[in-house]
Amino acid sequence: MLSQHKGLSKHNIWTLLRLDKPTGFLLLFFPCLYSIILFYSTPLDLVYYIIFYFTGSVIMRGAGCIINDILDRDLDIKVARTASRPIASGAVSVNQALGLLSILLLTGLFLLTRLNTYAIHIGLLSFVGVCLYPLAKRYSYFPQVVLACIFNIGSIIAAANFLEYIPIEAFLIYIGCIFWTIGYDTVYGFMDINDDKKIGIKSLSIKLEDQNFKLYLTFFYSLFVLCLFISCIAITQNYASYLFLIVWGMLINEVFELDVFVVSKCQTHFNKAPQIGMISAFVMLLSRIL
Repeated sequence: MLSQHKGLSKHNIWTLLRLDKPTGFLLLFFPCLYSIILFYSTPLDLVYYIIFYFTGSVIMRGAGCIINDILDRDLDIKVARTASRPIASGAVSVNQALGLLSILLLTGLFLLTRLNTYAIHIGLLSFVGVCLYPLAKRYSYFPQVVLACIFNIGSIIAAANFLEYIPIEAFLIYIGCIFWTIGYDTVYGFMDINDDKKIGIKSLSIKLEDQNFKLYLTFFYSLFVLCLFISCIAITQNYASYLFLIVWGMLINEVFELDVFVVSKCQTHFNKAPQIGMISAFVMLLSRIL
């Protein structure tokens, strides 16, 4: 069934960029925020780069969604959750979507050029991964891993822009957030698992369906918290970093309450991820300023 909103209406632009679903761009922003908090020099830097990277996260998440929707348009129509997306439903043509994508990419490129050369090179390289992610699910059971490696590169870019090199603490943030993303995105994948099986789409959700997934999820989330804790205490040497135990406890409680075969519980688990991200950022900031 075609949408009643034709072309690049406000409704379709809003939907294409997933602005009605802020969880995505918030989760893209948090890895950047962690590096900003640990490596900023002045309060003015902190405020400026929070605004800068938040804006960039909204823009690049929107661009990534359009690329994904263009490449997946023939698959999205076969999945209940995605069938109404503007490109899949025919409400927006591919050419119209490409026009909007061009605007977003040019804006993103402009923002990227405001950073130093080191950060620019990393940012340009990461764009290749953005295009590869939609294809990964066709050939591999590990698209969540591909997504995670791309999705969290902002932590490396932010650190490189501040320091003109990549410290080990930034790598720890990056690795930790990769495990976090693999966790919550695999949970997200369980919502489409039946449709994905029918149309031949692969995912880590399918790979781990018959295994003790909660054990894997506990492992992923524990590594996330451990990496953030080590990077934070290494920089700040502040005992407030031990408040990450609260973050770990919250995540383990969510794992305990999760039933991946109930769609609403998967959605709730995914939507709670920004809360974990914000609390983790608060712990880092507290450790930095005390």
